[in-house]
Amino acid sequence: MTEREALRRLASEWIEIANLPVMKERKSLWSSLNAKQAKRPMVLVETCLMFDYVSEDELRCEDAFLRGLEKLMILNTRHAKEVGDDFVLEPYFRLPWVFDFGDFGIDIPERTVKDAYGDELAIEWDHPISTPDDARPLQERTFSVDRETSLNRRDTLNEIFGDILPVRLEGIDPVFGAGDGFSPFTGLIIPDVTLNLFRLIGMNNLYLWLYDYPDEFHRIMKLLTKDFIRLTRFLEDNELLADNNNNVLTGGRYGYSDGDELPRPVKAKDLWVWCTFEETTVISPESFSEFILPYAKEINEIFGKVYYGCCERFDRRYIDLKREIKNIDAVSVAPFTDLAELCEMLEDDVILSYKPHPAFIAGVHPDWDSAKEDIKKALIARTSPNLEFIMRDVYRTYGNRKVLSDWVEMTRAQL
Repeated sequence: MTEREALRRLASEWIEIANLPVMKERKSLWSSLNAKQAKRPMVLVETCLMFDYVSEDELRCEDAFLRGLEKLMILNTRHAKEVGDDFVLEPYFRLPWVFDFGDFGIDIPERTVKDAYGDELAIEWDHPISTPDDARPLQERTFSVDRETSLNRRDTLNEIFGDILPVRLEGIDPVFGAGDGFSPFTGLIIPDVTLNLFRLIGMNNLYLWLYDYPDEFHRIMKLLTKDFIRLTRFLEDNELLADNNNNVLTGGRYGYSDGDELPRPVKAKDLWVWCTFEETTVISPESFSEFILPYAKEINEIFGKVYYGCCERFDRRYIDLKREIKNIDAVSVAPFTDLAELCEMLEDDVILSYKPHPAFIAGVHPDWDSAKEDIKKALIARTSPNLEFIMRDVYRTYGNRKVLSDWVEMTRAQL
């Protein structure tokens, strides 16, 4: 089978699945949830970060870009056929712009480490800033888009399968980029302010500078916040943003809303932002309010809807967050959050996005009793139907992909 034949076959499978009635039903259910009028809790599994969900020997394309794209197409069609969650395929293929974020004027060396299976899961950075003096060369990034390569890729895909599956060139993938064709997070907008802070100064300094060098901490936070807002405006002004009120993985979930697609060019004020400062999870609520919250507020004010949180525990800071950030629509709840305490504070018009503990199903021998209790705990704490279960951070299925559909069935049985 040639590369062209392989991709056209996948495109045909994709469009057939995308046009199934169940996809329209799921879009409607996600829209109801996001309107805070949920018909039922939603359930979604994130498969795009799993190392063995699509194996290399399944791929037919030799060209690096087409090979990554083929992997993404197999992953999405397989997920739609096998997992049975509220996954949605749209009847088009979203291709990201080739984008360069630039740098902060300081090199940040990084290393990846392979696990026993040969997968590069862990990343280690050599933090270049040890003292405030080291931070003086910091500068805002210079952004650029490679329109020629992007348009050539769009034309290539349209020539291969555009008559079957339309290709949309829109958005960027801030996680994977666009280099090798595998871009499952195209359209995602995620402020990486404290992640970049961590990369630059390291975790110890991130905590200690709150006391030792508070003025320098604020200076860097202001620079990184301004830099992210500049990035957003650059994407907006250059018509590079994608509408993410659809099946873009904003927070590992979907941002569907009723109504027509947004007019072009898309504006930030109409979009979801996935805002997280998880690197600050152990600092006190007082320190968070002084050193982080003002910048979170500044960022979120330029967007329409906020999905807040990832892996951080924020039951102790939720009241401050909601007071300052008025457009929080959904909150991500990690399994180590005090769920009962948070739900006492959480309004019915804020979606609780529960992230079940992945360890219960991530091993060779899943712990189904614990997985079931985890779901039950969330259902007891959150009585509102404005609730979703998003299974993330399962990186390997050990040859048993059925564990994912089994988890979905187990979860749905309790709803």
